[in-house]
Amino acid sequence: MERKTISNETLERVKTLPRIGYDTYSELIRQSQVKRIVKLKSPKTIFFDEEKGCFLYLNPYHGDLFVCGIFNEEI
Repeated sequence: MERKTISNETLERVKTLPRIGYDTYSELIRQSQVKRIVKLKSPKTIFFDEEKGCFLYLNPYHGDLFVCGIFNEEI
């Protein structure tokens, strides 16, 4: 199987999104402020999409951003 490369669109989007520390993201989950969508096996750089109100992470295998959490108020 081939690994997909990260597209230029995704790289440009990553540059514009604010970054959240993994520890901060984990603390928000522990405090039940954020609902976890995907369980991450290792610490990742988390990005916050203000337009959609969700947390994203860059999946290196697929080369794209995926939702990993949302605020409980958005549900």
